[in-house]
Amino acid sequence: MFVTIAVALVIGYWFLRRQQNADRPLTDQDAIAEMQSRAQRAVADAKSEYGVDLDFSPDSIQSLESILEQVHQSHAANSISETELTRHALKWGGYLGEVIKQVQTAEWKLNSQINGEGSLPIVYEDESESFPVAWCHKRIVNGDEDNVWTKFTILVVNRDADLGQFEAEEH
Repeated sequence: MFVTIAVALVIGYWFLRRQQNADRPLTDQDAIAEMQSRAQRAVADAKSEYGVDLDFSPDSIQSLESILEQVHQSHAANSISETELTRHALKWGGYLGEVIKQVQTAEWKLNSQINGEGSLPIVYEDESESFPVAWCHKRIVNGDEDNVWTKFTILVVNRDADLGQFEAEEH
């Protein structure tokens, strides 16, 4: 819970700082453009810093997970500043969100009905939300217990699965 609040506050700060430099309030379109830009930065950094090709496919989230594990190990060995954690979360979360959009009909929003202003949810057609930036932040801080491949598989890929079929198969 504390981590989610910290992420929301840091992301909110980032947006407030950006808004101070703008002549107008930030919009969902600003969030979309920013997260698409960060996703492209993730692809470039994955290649140059980790030797990994990210291609916006669902399977590439396994590669993203391995990158996040490396960042986690670095953080565990020599604590990364909150500013740097936020940069990682925004970059890798931007990539994750763009892949989510390849799998489900969804869009970035600036604000969340659940987590408030500046929390950058991915909002699905049914108005439910996922938080890829927070997922990546938690993965870096907490390690494998917050595995993004697992969350992606359960909450995105299998999102429309008929859960009743699993109950029927158990009996």
